[in-house]
Amino acid sequence: MSVYLRQAIEDLVASGEIDLTSSYTSLRRHGITGDFSFIIIHRLFSQSSQCDASDKRLMNLHSLLRHMEMDASEAFGLDTSNVTIENVPLIIDNRPTRRITPIKS
Repeated sequence: MSVYLRQAIEDLVASGEIDLTSSYTSLRRHGITGDFSFIIIHRLFSQSSQCDASDKRLMNLHSLLRHMEMDASEAFGLDTSNVTIENVPLIIDNRPTRRITPIKS
């Protein structure tokens, strides 16, 4: 996977769609490539979600299975020093029942 990502990035650089040259002027002057990293987003089911019990059980099962899976950076063959993992809450159908209104004086 790492080889394919590198090839895709090289193609994007060659076509001019992205520029990997460092944003620091002292490094840009010498054409040194900047650093980049991979961000893996893990969505965590929020218990405050308003969905039926069967959906909550299914999402909790998914969470349990995710703990048993292979680490994403290993699965993609990425260098772990270039990987950031972000945990983002997943809230399903969580609509407020009432809308707040400003108090006019």
